[in-house]
Amino acid sequence: MSCTSRNIQPTISTEESKIKEQTKKAEAKFERLLEGCLDDLPNLPHSTVRIFMSSTFSDMRAERNAIVKEVHPFLEEYCAKYDLDFQIVDMRWGVTEDSQNDHSVEKICLLEVENCQNLSLGPNFIFISGDRYGFRPIPVEIDKDEFDTLKKIAEKNSLSDTELLDIWSQFKFFGDHSGGCDEQRNKDTIGWAKTFKSLQTVLRKAATLACKAKQLSTDKLHKYFYSVTEIEVNKGILTAKAPNVHSSIYQRDLNGLDITDDTIKKYVDTKMENGKMVFDEEAKFLREKIRKQIPSALKKSGRIHQYQVKWHNGGINPEKHVEQRDYIRNLCDDLIKDICELIDKAREDQKDLIRTEYYTDYQEVLHHQHFCKLKCETFCGRDDVLQQAKEYILTDKSGKPLILYAPLGAGKTSVMSKILQNLPEWFKKEPHIGIIRFLGTSPYSLNIYDVLYGVCGQLADCANILMEPVGYSNMKKIVEYMPRFLRQVSAKVKKPIVILLDSLDQLSAKDDSYLLNWLPTVLPSNLRMIVSTLPREHKILDTLQKLIPDTTNFVEVPSLPDKTCFQIIDKYLAKRKRTVTQTQQKKLVRAFRKCPGPLFLKLILDEAVKWNSYTPIIEVVLKDSVQGAINLLFENMEKKFGQVLISHALGYITVAEYGISDLEWEDVLSCDDEVLDDIYRYHDPPVDGIVQMPPVLLARIRYDLKEYIVERRSFGKATLNWYHRQFTETAHERYATGSAGNKLHKVLAQYFIANDGMKRDITLHRRGKTVEKADRQVTKQPLVVNNQRKLIAVPHHITRAGTKINPSIAKSKCFCNLNFLTVRIQSLPLSTLVDDMTEYVDKTKDKEVTLLKKFFLSSKTGNDSGTNLSINLLSHLHVKESETYLKELLQQAKDIVYASKSPLLIPVFPYLAPSKDASSALLKIYDDVDDIIPSGSESVLMIHVKEEDDDEKGYLVYDSISNDVNQLSHDKEFKPVMPPILDHSTKRIINLGRDSLQIFHLKYQDTNTMTLSDIFEDLGKGMYPTMTCLSTDFLYLTILFSNGDVLIMDTNRFQKVDFITLGEQGNEVSNIITTSTENLKIIFTFNTFASENEYEQEGFVRIHVVGATENGKIVKTNHTFTRGLAAVGFNDNLLVGTGNRESDDTLTVVNLDEVRISITQKCSSNVMQLSVAQYHALAAIWLEQGYVAVYDILYGVVVHRLDINNSITSFGVSWIYNKIVIGDNQGQLGMYEAQTGKHFADFKAENNEIVKVAILEDQVITVSKRKSAKVWVLKTLLNTDGNQSSRTDVIGEGSKQLGQKDIIGFDVDLKGHCIITSSDDNNLRIWSMDSFQLKRKIYIGITGHKVSTAVNSICIVFDNQAHTLKVFNFENGSEKKSLRHVLSFCLGEDHKTLCIMKTDENNKFIEIIIIDLVRLKSKTIPLKQELSYESIDLSINKSERYLILRVTILEKEYADIRTLCLRQSGAFLPQSHKHRFYAIDKLQATGELMPCNRVLTKIPHLGEVVCPYQGNVMMVTTGDKVMFWDISTGTCDQRVTKGVKLGFLYLTDHLNKSCDDTCLAIERSNDGQYIAIGYEDGYMIVWDANTGFPVGRKEPKKMHKASVVTITISPDSKWVASRCLNNMLIFWDITTGIEVVQLKIPSDVQQMKFTADSKHLVIRIGVQTTRILVYKLHPGQQ
Repeated sequence: MSCTSRNIQPTISTEESKIKEQTKKAEAKFERLLEGCLDDLPNLPHSTVRIFMSSTFSDMRAERNAIVKEVHPFLEEYCAKYDLDFQIVDMRWGVTEDSQNDHSVEKICLLEVENCQNLSLGPNFIFISGDRYGFRPIPVEIDKDEFDTLKKIAEKNSLSDTELLDIWSQFKFFGDHSGGCDEQRNKDTIGWAKTFKSLQTVLRKAATLACKAKQLSTDKLHKYFYSVTEIEVNKGILTAKAPNVHSSIYQRDLNGLDITDDTIKKYVDTKMENGKMVFDEEAKFLREKIRKQIPSALKKSGRIHQYQVKWHNGGINPEKHVEQRDYIRNLCDDLIKDICELIDKAREDQKDLIRTEYYTDYQEVLHHQHFCKLKCETFCGRDDVLQQAKEYILTDKSGKPLILYAPLGAGKTSVMSKILQNLPEWFKKEPHIGIIRFLGTSPYSLNIYDVLYGVCGQLADCANILMEPVGYSNMKKIVEYMPRFLRQVSAKVKKPIVILLDSLDQLSAKDDSYLLNWLPTVLPSNLRMIVSTLPREHKILDTLQKLIPDTTNFVEVPSLPDKTCFQIIDKYLAKRKRTVTQTQQKKLVRAFRKCPGPLFLKLILDEAVKWNSYTPIIEVVLKDSVQGAINLLFENMEKKFGQVLISHALGYITVAEYGISDLEWEDVLSCDDEVLDDIYRYHDPPVDGIVQMPPVLLARIRYDLKEYIVERRSFGKATLNWYHRQFTETAHERYATGSAGNKLHKVLAQYFIANDGMKRDITLHRRGKTVEKADRQVTKQPLVVNNQRKLIAVPHHITRAGTKINPSIAKSKCFCNLNFLTVRIQSLPLSTLVDDMTEYVDKTKDKEVTLLKKFFLSSKTGNDSGTNLSINLLSHLHVKESETYLKELLQQAKDIVYASKSPLLIPVFPYLAPSKDASSALLKIYDDVDDIIPSGSESVLMIHVKEEDDDEKGYLVYDSISNDVNQLSHDKEFKPVMPPILDHSTKRIINLGRDSLQIFHLKYQDTNTMTLSDIFEDLGKGMYPTMTCLSTDFLYLTILFSNGDVLIMDTNRFQKVDFITLGEQGNEVSNIITTSTENLKIIFTFNTFASENEYEQEGFVRIHVVGATENGKIVKTNHTFTRGLAAVGFNDNLLVGTGNRESDDTLTVVNLDEVRISITQKCSSNVMQLSVAQYHALAAIWLEQGYVAVYDILYGVVVHRLDINNSITSFGVSWIYNKIVIGDNQGQLGMYEAQTGKHFADFKAENNEIVKVAILEDQVITVSKRKSAKVWVLKTLLNTDGNQSSRTDVIGEGSKQLGQKDIIGFDVDLKGHCIITSSDDNNLRIWSMDSFQLKRKIYIGITGHKVSTAVNSICIVFDNQAHTLKVFNFENGSEKKSLRHVLSFCLGEDHKTLCIMKTDENNKFIEIIIIDLVRLKSKTIPLKQELSYESIDLSINKSERYLILRVTILEKEYADIRTLCLRQSGAFLPQSHKHRFYAIDKLQATGELMPCNRVLTKIPHLGEVVCPYQGNVMMVTTGDKVMFWDISTGTCDQRVTKGVKLGFLYLTDHLNKSCDDTCLAIERSNDGQYIAIGYEDGYMIVWDANTGFPVGRKEPKKMHKASVVTITISPDSKWVASRCLNNMLIFWDITTGIEVVQLKIPSDVQQMKFTADSKHLVIRIGVQTTRILVYKLHPGQQ
C-alpha cells in the first residue's frame, strides 16, 4: 500500500467564505449608507415576529381559540428570550361573522398581510385550511369602464336586481357609530345584509356574460367569485417572496360529513337547491384549486401538515371528543415547532455582519434615510427653493450655515429630503458625504447632545478617524470640540460634505438647545450645513439672525403656487385612479387658496377621493385650515368606529413616548376597560376568560390612517407616529388634554408596569356580565435591560397620568423600586433617570422622590449593579419613619445584599450624605507634591518628590473622571532629559531620553520604549532633545534637538511626519507651539541679540507649515519672548506671547494666517502667567502688579480686571467651563466667571501660600508652598458660601448618630459592643454597635489623635501634639491616669499591659513606663542611651519580652550612615525610608538599647515597617524585601524557602519579575499562619507565614491601581482588608489570597479596624471633614 504525499494548503470552508463575502458586502453597503446614499436601502432590522393567521371564520373557532390559549403564550415566551415581540394577527377573532361583511375587508386583509411581511422576523403567514372556501366579498373597487360594461350587460339581459347597481351606496348609516344614530345604523345594517346577496348575484351574472362576450378577462371575472381567504393565501404564499421560509400550512379534512346536521353549514360550503341544503361544489372546486398550488410554492419545506378528523354532530368540540382533542393538540405542537424553526433560521440569517467599532448607530441612520426617501415619494415643485439650496452647496463662500424657515405644513421637511436626494445629481456623481437628521423623530434625534454626537460619529466613520473621547464626554466638551473636529474631517476626506438638520424647533430644551450655542458658525471650505425651523417657535429664527447677520443665508419656503397645486392634484388622482368633476376641482382649488400648503392640499385630496361624481356639491365639505381638515378626518372616523374607540386609539398614538408599536397599540387597547366595554356591546368575547381587542378593528383603523402615520425606530422597535406635527397637536387637543389625557397615560403606565401581562376583572355593562381576572392576552413587559421601551415609558406616563395614578403606585413600581432603578441605570444613562425624577417632582413635589433624586445627583457612579446600588443607597439615605417607600426601598436593598452568595461589606447606617459647607468639597490630599502640570480637563501630572536629595523625581497622574492616581513607573535604566508629557486624550505619558522615548500607557499599565533613530534614521549623532511640545489636539509631537534639528511625529504610530533644520538658531528658541491637525503648523519664538547692540535683545516668530518645502515665514518683534509665556488660541489663528523688560512686559498677538503682528501692547508690569482660550478671542494674564486681566486678543482691550485683597501667587483657567480660580499668599481661593468677571466665591484652601492652581472636569487642584496637593469638588465650591466657621451636620437631627461629627481617632472595644471615637471638641463618644446611637459622651480635655481600648473597659487616649496620654474607664467616664511628655505607647497582645515612652519636661531623657491595667501597677525603665529622632513609634514583639522602637532619624544621622556604608562596602542605595530600629528587654529592664544592624556589621539597618513574626523575631520591610530580625541573637537578614531556594516573602523571586517597589504595609494574622503585605506598585500579597510562599503559590489576579498603604486582618484570621492611595478598598479571602469584595471609598481612609468578633469593619475617612464608616461582613455562601 503506497501513499502519495501532496502539499495541502489550509482552506477556508465554503460557509466561512460565504460569511466573509456577506460581511464584505454588508460593510460596503453600510459605508454607502453612511455617506448618504439612498439607493437600495436595507430594511430596518426586525424586532417582531408578526404572523398573519389566515383561516375561515366559524368553522375554525376551536383551532383559533386553542392557538390563543396554548400556542400564543408559548411563542410569546420563546420570542421574549431573544428580545422579540410576538403577535398573531387573526382578523376573525373577537368579532361576529356578520361584521366581516365590510366593504373594505379585502384591502384591510391585504394590508395586514403586507405589514406582517415587512415587519416580521422569520414566519409571517400561516394558513389553517378546512372544508370551507371562505367569505366571498363584492370587489371593493371596480374600474369605471368595467362597471359601465357590467351595467349595460345586466340591463341588456334584464338581469334581476339590476337597479341595485345604482342605489347600493344608499346605506349611509352602515358602520356609522356616531352618537344618536343607533336606530338608523341598525336599519341600514339589516338592509345591507339583504342587498349584499342580491347585488353579488347580479354582478357575478353580468361578469360571466361579459367574459363570454370577450369583454372581460377570466382574471377579472375571478375577482367576483374569489374569497377573502384566497386573496390572503395568494398574497401571503403564492406571490410572496421565499414563502418556504416564512409560511406554514395546516389542512384539516372532515370525514363522515352529515348534510342533515344543522351545524354542517358552519364547517362546509353549502347552498340551497330546490329547498334543500346541498354541498357547494363550486366553492369546493375553488378551495381545492388553491390547496394544489401551495406545495410548489413551499418547495418541500415540510411545513404542510394534514389532519384527518372524524365528523361528529355539532362540529369540532375537543372537550367532548378525544380524537378531536388529539387533533387540536397535534395542530398546536406542529405550529409551535414550525414557528420556532422559522424564527431560529431568521435569527441566524439576521446576525449582524457589520463590525461594532463604528461610532454610528446603524438603525438611527437607516431610520432617517428611510424617512427621507418616504418624504421624497410625493414631492412636487419647490424648484426655486431647491435652486437656492443648490447654489449654496456648490458656490457658497460665507462659511456659514443656510437656514430654511416656514410655518407648519409648508413642506420644509420634504424640501430637506429632496436636497439630500438631489446631491448626486448636483455633484455630478462625484464622491460626497450627505448626512441628514429629522430632529425629534427618533430617541437619538431629540436631545442636541445625541444629535451632535451622532453627526460627528457618522463623519468620523466616513473619514475613518478616531474621535477624542474627551471631546465628546459631555455637552460642553462636544460644543468646544466640534469646530476643530469638522476641520479635521474636512481636511481628511477632501470631498464635499453636506449636513442637513431638519426642524430645530423639534429639539428638546435640554442643554440650552434653543440658544444655538452649539451651532458651528464657521464652516470648513468643503462643508455645508443646512438647518430648518419654524419662524416663531422658541425664538429660534431670531437667535439665528443674531448669530448669522447675513440675510442671504436665510431662505423662506414660500406658499405653494397654483401651478404646483394643479400638478399635485393631477398626480395624486392619477395615482389613485380617480377623477373629480370640474365643479369639484374648483372647490378644491378655492379651499387650497385659503391655506396654500402641501399638508393641507393632501388632506383635502384624501377627502376628495371619497366623493362620487354624482355627490351633490352642497354635501362636499372641506375645511379651510390644516387643523380643521384633520378634525374632519377624525370626526369621520368617529362616525365609522365609534367615538370611544377612536378617541382612545388615536389618543394612544398621540401620547405614547416615541410612538407606539403595533403590538403595544393592540395590547394597550386590550387593557382599556372603557374601550372593551364599548366594543363588546352586542356580543360576548369568543373565549371564556379572555377579553382583548379584536385585531380586525385595529387593522381597519390603521387602514383608514395609513396616509397619516409613519413608522419610526424607537429602541429597536418599529413604532407608529403621526405623519406630521399638526396631527399630533390636533389629536392632542381633541383627545389628550385634561382628564382624558391623564386616563390615556394611566392605561399606558399600567400596561408597561405589568411585568407578566395583565389579568384584571372587567364588567361588560351592555352584556350584563363581569369577567373575573380577564386575561387581556397582552405581551409581557419584562423588567430587563433590553426592554428600553418599558424603562422609558413607565416614569414618563406615570408623571403625565397626574392624579389618575396613585403616588403609591408611582413610587412602589417605579421611582422607589430597586429592581426598576437597577435595570434602568444599567440600560440607559443615569442622567435620563434624574430627568424623569425631576419631572415627577416638579409636578407632585414628592419629598421621597426629591431625596432620591438628590442621591443620584451626588452618587453618579458605582450604581451599575443591584448589589452596588443597594450598598450605595444604604450608605447615603437617611430615611424618616414617615418615608414609607424609601424605607421599603432600603429594605429591598438589604434583601439584595444579604441574599448575596458572595461575601460583601454592607454599610449598616447612612454615613455618606454630603455636608453643606465648603470643607466638604475637599476630596483628596497628596503630600510631597512639588508641582502640577494640567493637561486638558481630565488629568493632571503631579511632580512628586519623596526625599530632598533624590536625584530622580517621581510622577503621579491624577484622573478626574475616576478620582484615581496612577503612579508613573519607567525602566530604571531609562534616564529622562526633561519632565514627562501627559497626553490626556489617550491617557499616556511620554518621556524623552537622550536617544530614545518611552511611552507609559496609564490604562494598561505597560511601557513601550523606542529609539529616536528608529523613528528617523537621519537624526544627527550625539544630539539630544532640548525642548518638546504636543499639538493642541494631542495628535502630534514636536521635538527640538541640541543641534537645531526638529522632528515632528504623529502620536498614534510615532512615525515621522516632518523634519526641520534650524541649525545654530535652535539655541535661540524660547517656545515651540504645534497647532491642531487640520491646519498643522509649528510656531517657534526666537530671542536674538540685536546687531547694533550685543546687550539688547529682540525676537522673531517663525511659522512653519508642516509638509511645506519653504523654511517658514518670519514675523519680527522688538522684544524677546519669555519661555513658557506663549500660546495659540482662537481656533489656532492667533499666537499670544509676552516679552521681558526690566519693569514691564510687552503683550504681542500674531495673526498666523496673515503672518503679521496684530497687537503690540505694553503691560503695566511683568507677566507671571498666561492662558489663551482655544475657541474664543480671549486671554487671561496674571500681572506681577497684583491682578488678573482678561484681554480681548482681537482688539487688544481689557475686558475685565480681577483684583483680590491679598497677593496673587497662582491662577488657573478653564475656558471650557468659563471659570478662573485665583490663589493667594494667604491660602485663599477666589472663583470668577472667565468671560464676565462675575465673582462666585472665596474660601480658605490652605494655611500657607498656594503656588499652583489647575481646573479639571469637576475638580480644582491646588498645591501649597508646603508641597501639599489638594483636590476640591468644583460643584460643591460653587454651591457653598465659603463660610467654614461652622460645620453642618450631615443630617439635621442626626447629631446622635455615629459618623456625623468630625472624628480624629477611634477604636472598638474588646467585646465588640461599642465604638469609641475622639473628636476635635476634646470629647470621647461611645457608640452602640447594635443601634449605632450615642450611649455617652466623656469630656477628656485633650484631642485624641490615637485611641486604644484595653481590658476592663479601659480606653487609652493620646494627644500627639500636646504629648499627653490619659487612661479612662469608658463605661463610667472616670479618669484613671494622666501622663505628659509622652512620645508613643503600645498595648500588649492581651491588652492587659500598657507600655509608654516618655521624656521629662525638658526632653532630656527617655523612659519606658509599663502599666499593668488589671492591677493598675506600673514600673519604669529609664533608657541608658540618648536618642536623636524626628519621631518614635513604640510596639511590642510576639512574646512580649521586647519593646520595639521605630525611630525616624535626623538628616545628620542619615548622612553618617551613608558615609559608613560607603566606607565599608563602597556602595549605598538611596533609601526612601529613614527609620532605624531598637529593642528594649522588658524582662531584664536594664534600659539597654539593642540596635537592629546589618549582618556582621555595626551599620544600622534602615527600613519602613516593623511587625512581629514569631517568638522574639520581628519582620522589617526594606524595599520589596522582608528582613527577619532575631532580637535574641541580634541578626537581621533575609530568609530563603525550603526546597526551592527563593527569598522568604520576597516578591521579586515569587513573581519572577523585577519588583523594586517598597513594602508599605505589613500585618500578621492572629493565628500566626498568614502575613499580608501591601506594596508600592499596588500588589497585596497574602503569604504563608511558615513556608514563605504566597498562598496558592501564584500571582494574584487582582491588584490595586495605586500604592497599598493600609492593611488590616480580621481577628478570626479569615479576611484581609487593604486600601490604596486611590481609596479603593479590596477585601480578600486570606486562605486563597483571592479578592472577594471591592469598594470605592469616597475620601481618604485614615484608619481601619475589625471588631473583635470579625463581623464588622470600621473605617475612618476624610481629611478636614471626617466620617466613620461601619460595614457588616456578609460572608456569603462559602
